[in-house]
Amino acid sequence: MPSGIYERTKPIWNKNLTKETDMRVLTLEHFVRVAKCGKKISKAKKGKSPNHKFNCQCGFCKARRGETKGKNNPMYGTSLCGEKSGMYNKNHSKKSKEKMRESTFKRYEEYPETKRKLSKSAKKAYIKYPELKEKLSNMRKLDWQTPSYVKKQMKARNVTPNKTELFLNIFLQKTLPNEYKYVGDGEFILAGKCPDFVNVNGQKKIIELYGNYWHKGETGKDRINLFRQYGYETLIVWEKELKNLEELGSRILTFHELR
Repeated sequence: MPSGIYERTKPIWNKNLTKETDMRVLTLEHFVRVAKCGKKISKAKKGKSPNHKFNCQCGFCKARRGETKGKNNPMYGTSLCGEKSGMYNKNHSKKSKEKMRESTFKRYEEYPETKRKLSKSAKKAYIKYPELKEKLSNMRKLDWQTPSYVKKQMKARNVTPNKTELFLNIFLQKTLPNEYKYVGDGEFILAGKCPDFVNVNGQKKIIELYGNYWHKGETGKDRINLFRQYGYETLIVWEKELKNLEELGSRILTFHELR
């Protein structure tokens, strides 16, 4: 190939940049300068504590002598939880909650490794401190007893009726029009539980739909006894019963007519 053609097609290695405009050179010089300064400072401080008298009682000197370890530390045994916390008996505003939530989601999107590290650290903490896991589970159980918390969780999860619930809802409206309403989306909470269908015409009656897979091995007696404590009668409808609508319709009618 002729030399003239090669010279025209040869790429420019520095992209018309100079030492004053090329950021690669500038950053490299900056790191070299910082490293040199760090070495100088470490040499100057080695074995010395400048401007400090002998047996100085400042926090820096005490820490160097090891006098602030364990019980000697002024923060030993203190906690920022409970009454000592700055947010005790206070609540974050909606704007601040939204900002915190957005910042956490952004952090997880930008750095997915942080989410993995947090989950790993939490698992390690649960293994090391099983009492902590029990305490947190008990707190969550108490939260699920409050209707407002359950409604918030259902809204956040965007719970919608599945195919079987939609089918049963259509069947209920045909057999008993405007008698039962679907409330499985968190509209009605009873004893920390979210029933599927509730009577809306004065009768304290609930219809629960149990799936063959998710409720395998269950009888529904615990749910019936729980709702009975609050004056509600409950009918358990299994997913397999939807195949025989005549028998199911007769069951629902007899349950509805009971007083």
